[in-house]
Amino acid sequence: MAEIADTQDEAPRALKLILHTDRAPGDWLQDPVSNWQRDGIAWIAVVGKHCAACEEMIRTKIRASNPDRNRFIMITSHPDETLEAVSDFMLSLVDDYEGDVAIMEF
Repeated sequence: MAEIADTQDEAPRALKLILHTDRAPGDWLQDPVSNWQRDGIAWIAVVGKHCAACEEMIRTKIRASNPDRNRFIMITSHPDETLEAVSDFMLSLVDDYEGDVAIMEF
């Protein structure tokens, strides 16, 4: 399985990130999303109870902060999948999405 971050503020250096949470979206997502954009995360997969709503909030925040759409971040939610299954899938990706996966738990 992928590496789990030690803090909620900074993801380990990785191209892909799994956000594992059962929390409903809210203000708690604002700073992490800004950090992920700054850090060059290319794919954010959300797993957990409210993953679809969290995905939509992340997408909205990224669109608002990047009106020219000059940087693409893949964002997906996985409501019926386990953290392990999503991690295995993310680790199996190749080409533009090959590399490490970080897991952040909130």
